[in-house]
Amino acid sequence: MPGHDVFAINLYHRLGASEGNFFFSPYSVATALAMVYGGARGETARQIAKALHLSSDATKVHSAFKMWQATLEQIERRGYIRLHTANALWPDTTHAFLEEYLELARKYYGVEITPVDFRDGRATAALINAWIADKTAGRITDMVSSNIDPLTRLILANAIYFKGSWAEPFDMDETRDLPFHVSAGKTVSVPMMIQERTFRYAETPEVQMLELDYAGGDLAMHIVLPRAIDGLDRIEAGLSSTTLAQWQMRLGTRDQVHAYIPRFSVDSMFPLDTTLKALGITDAFEFGKADFSGMDGTEWFFIGQALHKAFVEVNEEGTEAA
Repeated sequence: MPGHDVFAINLYHRLGASEGNFFFSPYSVATALAMVYGGARGETARQIAKALHLSSDATKVHSAFKMWQATLEQIERRGYIRLHTANALWPDTTHAFLEEYLELARKYYGVEITPVDFRDGRATAALINAWIADKTAGRITDMVSSNIDPLTRLILANAIYFKGSWAEPFDMDETRDLPFHVSAGKTVSVPMMIQERTFRYAETPEVQMLELDYAGGDLAMHIVLPRAIDGLDRIEAGLSSTTLAQWQMRLGTRDQVHAYIPRFSVDSMFPLDTTLKALGITDAFEFGKADFSGMDGTEWFFIGQALHKAFVEVNEEGTEAA
């Protein structure tokens, strides 16, 4: 989708500002915000569209997300990998929502709509957490606290689950502990997967890039490695959708590539309120400024909280993510 890479990179820069490893799904965040955008009006809608780099034509925006999800479903139907997405709305039973908005959510995002009573926070949280755990094969749990504000009128969610095997799996017997440079002054020992074969590979004076195909050939992982041990900060500072596209265009078949890739898993949790505000979505979080009249015909709604939780594991067999 045009503009999605720009949003993804902008989100990456914000979330990567703190120390440590992290993992996130810009597709999941964008999809959730697109469903919110469907009920936004005026300046609130303009800010969301600008941050996500969406078209000014709302119908085209929602149609594009529908086509994107259909593409992912088509890939899964081929049977090589598991890749499914799900969207849901939990409206409060005491609040009337516009049928126009609910129909938009059904038509373009295939949402499951389940009315709940937010005064019963424990039961509502259990229901929503069970849905999320089911849609992510148990990898994402306890997303919603039982301490839900009883004045909440709507919870909206996107969930993704992916499990794919490498087209050419790594030999577990070849994996061994080797040094990994965290920084110029810090090295740790990690289980390193090793493979020598023909890969799609690219290099510049600053980085090396490797492509790892998943079974079926529809999807691949791209790994970018700074050439300098202390080069990650510089690479991240200059990262943009343009530089990423330039690196990918350089990929070509290369024989006898020696690939050394750490076996790893990352589990991340982000409160996105501050991050989204920094990207320009400010009115949506402020009572009196937010305009979500497209949801219920009033201007009382605002976003009270935005959360994102993500998991990934990469090993000799492939990748699992949620």
